[in-house]
Amino acid sequence: MAGFTPTPVTPMNKQCLISIVVVFIAAGVTAMYRRGREAGKDWLGQGVRFGLWFAVAACVPGFLIYYAVQPTGLMVAVKQIVFGGIATELLGMVVAGLNKQAA
Repeated sequence: MAGFTPTPVTPMNKQCLISIVVVFIAAGVTAMYRRGREAGKDWLGQGVRFGLWFAVAACVPGFLIYYAVQPTGLMVAVKQIVFGGIATELLGMVVAGLNKQAA
């Protein structure tokens, strides 16, 4: 593309960007969980359910798209989905534990 000069991304810029992304993820995940939790139900069970559906909605499709457009092997994609799903499950449980409803 003529006239296009990309801005160099320094390690410090990347670190700041990743920090901002993590704050957005934390705010979004917490807001979604708080809207969907059910009164009187166990927080851990709700966290597992939330983590599962969050993985189905975000993790699995994301890694399948990466597999479709990047030159990676199928086993890499499977490992990304499995370990990403585990991480998302843990995220769901942490969010549920931090957002327990008062009894």
